[in-house]
Amino acid sequence: MKNQGLPLSSFHITNPGISKFIIPISLFLFNLILKIIFLDHRDIAMDEPFTIFYAQADFHTLFEMLKTENNPPLFFILLHFWIKVFGISAFSVRFLPMIFSTLTALVIFFLGKRFVSQRVGLVAALIFTFSNYHLLFAHEARVYSLFGLLAVSSMYLYLQVSHRYDLLSAIFLIIINILLIYSHFFGFYIILIQLTSCLLIKNLRSRILKLYLVNLVIVMISYIPYLSIFISRFLLTSTHGTWVPQPVLSDLYKMVWTFSNVPVTTVFFLFLLISAFTRNYFKSC
Repeated sequence: MKNQGLPLSSFHITNPGISKFIIPISLFLFNLILKIIFLDHRDIAMDEPFTIFYAQADFHTLFEMLKTENNPPLFFILLHFWIKVFGISAFSVRFLPMIFSTLTALVIFFLGKRFVSQRVGLVAALIFTFSNYHLLFAHEARVYSLFGLLAVSSMYLYLQVSHRYDLLSAIFLIIINILLIYSHFFGFYIILIQLTSCLLIKNLRSRILKLYLVNLVIVMISYIPYLSIFISRFLLTSTHGTWVPQPVLSDLYKMVWTFSNVPVTTVFFLFLLISAFTRNYFKSC
């Protein structure tokens, strides 16, 4: 008897307008559910009371405190207005960093999809999602999840400008980089990486170096109000150090280990990275 039914292949989603949103929406919801379940499971602790206390202060008190603080004001300001609306419960003050962490997974996915492949974007986003370290940041009323979101967004926009310059991406890159250095001093490392790639990679040097230098000048002008505090904090920590021990070479491996949960995963990731680098090197020879 002849089969009069529809072919099996007709049952897959054929509408690209719908199918392209399935992965990012699923990724967002998965991150949201995973990170919100135990959001207020532990008490406010470590540096969180300090952050919450000054986030409730008036701006004069806050900026006086920042003269001796190693974090710029952006997260304190955001949390200040968040607390005014939603209160200071553990769930409330951690909800904001949890959202930042959840959005970071999406940006990682889109970065991988846009510049490598959808599979790479999804795998990278899942690695981030299951990182215990980043799960901790999602459950901490501190700046780190915001900094992660801004850092990944900055790199996405930088790669976008590097591949095909457009004015809108360049403007957003300026805005994100300003927010980046007002969230954490380590934001300057992200900008330094971008500038270094512009200087060392011939194609980028000829196409976007001048434009990126204009971007950099605007970002640095925006930082003038905070520059004296940055310089004083930099001089103090460079001469007297901090509570963090001076890093050694093995700390690079330990950092990858921290982000990837267990040593087995770390070694596997490093093996893949070295293999990919070696393959691309000999392929280009």
